[in-house]
Amino acid sequence: MRKKRILIFSLCLSILLSFVFVPVPAFAASNSKISKKKVVVTYKKVTRGILVICNNKNKATISIKETVKFLDSDKQTLSSETQKNLCLKGKNTATFFFATPRDSDGNTINYTSFTGRYSIGKSKYTSRKSDIKINSELDVTEGRFVAVNTGKTTLSSIYATFVFYDASGSILGCYTKYINCFKPKDIDQFSIGYIDEFSHPDKVKVYINWVY
Repeated sequence: MRKKRILIFSLCLSILLSFVFVPVPAFAASNSKISKKKVVVTYKKVTRGILVICNNKNKATISIKETVKFLDSDKQTLSSETQKNLCLKGKNTATFFFATPRDSDGNTINYTSFTGRYSIGKSKYTSRKSDIKINSELDVTEGRFVAVNTGKTTLSSIYATFVFYDASGSILGCYTKYINCFKPKDIDQFSIGYIDEFSHPDKVKVYINWVY
């Protein structure tokens, strides 16, 4: 009986020690680390404004805030605007579009230069970007698109930018749009007309800026 008790005690001690000394992987800690150095931001002058392309090389989903100022020849501010993306998925790219300033009559104000600055933070949202698929078809006057929610989660916000290119790879123009296919298997069909700015683009690149 004494040997049996010793054996049971030894077994319990071994089990207890295995729980104490087994290392716990620090998944949460590594996933939460973000660095501004891992966010590459580029600015492109396009028709009607400035296209800002943000490449998040962090593994984690981030929030990003971008401010663009349009300046005159004396470096005075003509207009300033701040936009936010609360859910830029890790290892993904998103955009902002800042429209050229206009006067009270809606006329375009010529600007000489612009400045841009950004900051990042942790996102409180889980990105569902991979749930949204968008197919496109282009003709002379418009692009036609079909967006599908292929996921299993009901979403609250979907926002995309459509950048049109000519055959040489130059940007002809860009448009932004909120997409309405929030529930699983929902479909949103829409068109974007561009005949007033250009015609017959060679291709379109769709940036799904955020989905959550």
